[in-house]
Amino acid sequence: MDDILGIAFVFLLLLPLGLGFLGLYRVVNPYARKRRGAARELLGAVGWFLLFALLVALALPSVGSAPHAARRSQCTNNLKAIVGAMHNYHEKYGCFPPAYTVGKNGRPLHSWRVLLLPFMCWQSLYNEIRLDEPYDSPHNREVFERHEPGDPAGLRIPFEYRCPADKKNCADTNYVMLLGPRTISNGPNSVRLKDITDGAPNTIAVVETYDLGIRWYEPRDLRVDEMSFKINHPEYIGIASRHPGGAQVGLADGSVRFLPDDTDPRGVEAMTTINGGEDVSAVWRDY
Repeated sequence: MDDILGIAFVFLLLLPLGLGFLGLYRVVNPYARKRRGAARELLGAVGWFLLFALLVALALPSVGSAPHAARRSQCTNNLKAIVGAMHNYHEKYGCFPPAYTVGKNGRPLHSWRVLLLPFMCWQSLYNEIRLDEPYDSPHNREVFERHEPGDPAGLRIPFEYRCPADKKNCADTNYVMLLGPRTISNGPNSVRLKDITDGAPNTIAVVETYDLGIRWYEPRDLRVDEMSFKINHPEYIGIASRHPGGAQVGLADGSVRFLPDDTDPRGVEAMTTINGGEDVSAVWRDY
């Protein structure tokens, strides 16, 4: 839809230009009809029309790619805000947030996405949540699912947890941790920067994905033993996006990188560990 609107905008923008060229032709050649006849004037008009069509054709690629670029840029900003908040959390508590907190019975209570709210200008929302109750308690569910005017999902969701390229399932998050025994978190346990011996720039903290059906407040993420390490795998869950050509990841050093679809899955798997000792230099390339 964005592409169609963009094409229509360019057409409407250049149509007066094309008509202006035709009018200029008539001004420059006021006696074209008398001296050259209608056929010659028609030939000149066709020439101006072809020039107009060429301008439209040259403009279409940039119009089509502009919305994708804007959405990818906003997604990058979302991930930067998330990993930046993780570092602010680390500065205050001496570790990154766990994937989820647990109650006395060991049941997951709240997601890391909830724990980061005060570090992303969502303190008022955070204050309404009862952290000693599970995320789906009557009180917390009312807080999380309260209708917000103008929210197409009808639910309360911080915009940092939604990729603008994903127009479906507007109540779900697009950003998850990778859970495993040697990842940024195995669930209730936290990791410190000094624990990441593989190097923070080589270690994935958060990834984007879609169609997993995970509410942003839900203490659920993506397990490495259940995912494919191929970017945008057509059949299995994993690191995925609705951006053309790849998906983005937030790294433990606070940076964000775009991984093309053809990134070596072995390199992606190596980046999920904090202390595997793997060489991931081949993964990085300009895109």
